[in-house]
Amino acid sequence: MPFYAWLLLTSAWAKSAPFAWAMCPIIFLAVSEVILFGTVDAIAVIFEHAFPVNVLGINPDSVDEAITQLLSGEMLVSILLGAAFIYGAIRLNRSEDL
Repeated sequence: MPFYAWLLLTSAWAKSAPFAWAMCPIIFLAVSEVILFGTVDAIAVIFEHAFPVNVLGINPDSVDEAITQLLSGEMLVSILLGAAFIYGAIRLNRSEDL
């Protein structure tokens, strides 16, 4: 949710090339991490969490595990961050309409 909400926020904020503006911080983070630390962990985490069904590993055999992960602190933080980005996008769109 935060990844897609970030895309929504930047599309509401950017006047031109919203996808480029949305990807700049992610690319900057990835390049900085490679230069400073020689790893690619942060970018892997971003794209790993962009598709939560794969992260949750939902299948008929592990419903209890999926429910545990849905109620985890990481999921709560993701939902709050995504909601904040969506709220910001709505505020930006409403301020331009007035």
